[in-house]
Amino acid sequence: ILMNFQYLIITTLFYILQFPFCGVRTNTVLLAVWQRVAFKDTISKVKGWNQVDELGFIDRNESLALKNNSIAGLVTFYPEQNHINAQPNKIFEYMASGLPVIGSKFPLWEEIITENNAGLCVDPMSPIEIGEAINYILNNPKEAKKMGENGRKMVIEKYNWDIEKKKLIDLYQELSK
Repeated sequence: ILMNFQYLIITTLFYILQFPFCGVRTNTVLLAVWQRVAFKDTISKVKGWNQVDELGFIDRNESLALKNNSIAGLVTFYPEQNHINAQPNKIFEYMASGLPVIGSKFPLWEEIITENNAGLCVDPMSPIEIGEAINYILNNPKEAKKMGENGRKMVIEKYNWDIEKKKLIDLYQELSK
């Protein structure tokens, strides 16, 4: 599972590390630059931390290689006002890479992820639900592959700069009338 630390619910990481009986049998990759050293000290003492590959910042080539070896991309924001209607680049990066996305169950995200069958949306406050989504991806590789293909297709056809550029130009032209 590929997780970007900024968007990771720490309870999910604790869940994956401390409760291996949940059936999640995958290495966890953490992309993190620690702003709070005390927090890193705390989390690194959690049982199972040795199963986490902590990479810090990586370049684009390393990122691509990592995505090519991942089963899914996890983007789980807490349901806070500035998150609910956000469109994190990570969602689209994972989709463009052909990875199924496990994202927060927000209406806009469900429209992007679930309605396009590009992944699963979960309650970001429920480590159990997140673990179940990870297990679903692991246990249904054909469906996961199809989700990844659907996401990639949607980035090519709908969620890309050429489409958004036209919308923006049209808006500016309409406003200038």
